[in-house]
Amino acid sequence: MDDVFSRAGDPDGNFVDDFQGPGFHTRLFELASFAYLEETGWTIERGRPHPDFLLTKDGVSVAVEAVTANPKAGRDADIALKHLPDPGTVDILAKCTDEFPIRMGGVLREKLKKEYWTKPKCRGLPFVLVLGSFHEPGSMNYVDEQLARYLYGLDRFPDWTDRNGVLVREATVESHSFGCKTIPSNFFATEEHAAHLSAVLWTNQFTISRFQRLWAEVFGLPDELAAVVVRGWHARDGTPPAERFVYEVGDGATPPESWSRGVALFVNPHARVPLPPGAFETTSTFRVREGRLVRELSGFHPLLASTQWRPHG
Repeated sequence: MDDVFSRAGDPDGNFVDDFQGPGFHTRLFELASFAYLEETGWTIERGRPHPDFLLTKDGVSVAVEAVTANPKAGRDADIALKHLPDPGTVDILAKCTDEFPIRMGGVLREKLKKEYWTKPKCRGLPFVLVLGSFHEPGSMNYVDEQLARYLYGLDRFPDWTDRNGVLVREATVESHSFGCKTIPSNFFATEEHAAHLSAVLWTNQFTISRFQRLWAEVFGLPDELAAVVVRGWHARDGTPPAERFVYEVGDGATPPESWSRGVALFVNPHARVPLPPGAFETTSTFRVREGRLVRELSGFHPLLASTQWRPHG
């Protein structure tokens, strides 16, 4: 982290205070976002008043802002997994299909109100938001398909599915309701200013565990550890659309971890300034092609991942 921070810098002068205080998750995500963009070959300009990152590569320039969903109680709320509610007391389906989109929609709308695309250095550039969710215990367990459902207003099915007597592979989602709040679905087409957003990058992998795993791959395991085991689910083409995985860090059987692993790109089909093809390295891309929403996979794309640190004995 210190190594990445030495290159990322601190344009607003508040990074260390935030990182060591209530803004830890927000600043951790910003640091990881810088590491991802740097690893994928961008020349990065930092500073104010433009967004977090102004990128240049191969004659292409892009403006990028990092943003996180934070707890309603404030950024210093404890979102440790020990506070995760008993799954038996929670309507998991409602949280995934409705509450999660409402949370993400609120964050995205607030960022769009800042109209970054009007700032002198951003005019005419593709504008991208890189989004992370740190709003509650277990918020890393939401997956990209749930965000795609909201951004495009579409349900996708792994096989032909009966909807009102008609066999379909996808169906329109009109809205999301949770508690006393309802918002329209299809963010890219329905939200004010959304046409100024070229794409959304999203991941649930920019966590302290990734920093630790990358460190272990480079320097080896600390003496007190026998193994670092990563397990979870990864996306795949076909049916079922997800499959379990498990591997040990540094075992040689798994390709070295990268920052782009587990990052999903959602391309806005209505963008006024489209994102050039191949601008970002990701392991999953959602886009509308020939009227249908498709996911394009590029290598190993974990949907969920957890890390277990095994001591000797």
